[in-house]
Amino acid sequence: DYVMKKIHFLDGFSTAYDSMKRKISEAERDVRRIEEELERLRTYYEAPASTKWKVLVLYIGLAAVLSFFYIYGQQITNQVLL
Repeated sequence: DYVMKKIHFLDGFSTAYDSMKRKISEAERDVRRIEEELERLRTYYEAPASTKWKVLVLYIGLAAVLSFFYIYGQQITNQVLL
């Protein structure tokens, strides 16, 4: 009877140990996933200076083209209404 109680008692520890090992491996996997996501987010906006300048010039060009079309549209509207 004592031996059976002892085996049952130790069995509980074995089950708890296996459960803890599983939880630890799951937590490590979650930590790795989060670290990978953080690294991806950290390097997402990294670009060479030449690329940043090209994008800036393109945005300024886009603003100029849109301004031209706005002014052109305003002139056409003024001619039609007058």
